[in-house]
Amino acid sequence: TSPASYDSFNMQFDFIIPITGTETTSYIYAGDRYTSFQGGANPAPTGNGRNAWMPLTFSGDTPTLHGFSDLTISLATGRLGGNAAANARFENEGPTQAPSYWQEWGTTDAMFTQTGGVSGNRLTFWKGSTYESYIYQSFTGLRNGTYTLSIQMLSSGNHDSALLVGKPGGGTEVNTSLNSVANNWVTKTITFSVTNGAAEIGLYVDGTAGSWLSIDNVTLTRN
Repeated sequence: TSPASYDSFNMQFDFIIPITGTETTSYIYAGDRYTSFQGGANPAPTGNGRNAWMPLTFSGDTPTLHGFSDLTISLATGRLGGNAAANARFENEGPTQAPSYWQEWGTTDAMFTQTGGVSGNRLTFWKGSTYESYIYQSFTGLRNGTYTLSIQMLSSGNHDSALLVGKPGGGTEVNTSLNSVANNWVTKTITFSVTNGAAEIGLYVDGTAGSWLSIDNVTLTRN
C-alpha cells in the first residue's frame, strides 16, 4: 500500500472496477469497513458498511493500493486523480497520539489529534517544554509530474522553526515556513516535481516551550 497500511486502509475487499478511456485503463479498488473499523470505543461514525474507493496500480504483476482521501475519475481519459494523502483530515479515529497512516519522529508525545478542526478533528503540535517533532507520509507508485501540497493551519507563531515539507524521491526538498501567528485558518501551499514515482510529505516543528501548531485538510494532488 501507499502510504503504508497493514490492513489495506481498514478495508475488506469487495471488487475492482476498470475505467477505460482514451489515454489508459485505470482500476478502482472497492472495499468496505465494518462498523467497528476504528476499534475499541470508537465505532465507525456513519454506521454499518462504510464503503471506500481507492486507486489500484500495478508494477508488472505487483499491485499497490493507494490510500487516497478523495478520488476523482475521468471517464473520458480513464485517468484517476484526487487527494493522495491518507487520513488527510485526521478523522479515521477519535483523538489519538498515533493518527493512522502517518509516521512520527522525534518528540512523539508533542503530536496528537483533537477536536476543533475546520470541520472535525485537527492535528496539533504542543508541549509544555521544548520539543522537536516530525510527522510524515511516504508514497510510491505516484504518476510522475508536478504536485501541489497544501494544508490549513492555526499557529502561535513562536516556534524556533515550523515547516511544511515535500520531498520528491531522488529530488530536492521543498518547504515553506509555518512559523507565523494564525488565529484563523490559513492555507499554506508548496509544489514539487515527482520523477520516479516516490515522494514524502511532512510537517516539522522545532518548538519552544508552550508553542503550538494545528493542521487540517492536508491535500496532495497532481497538477
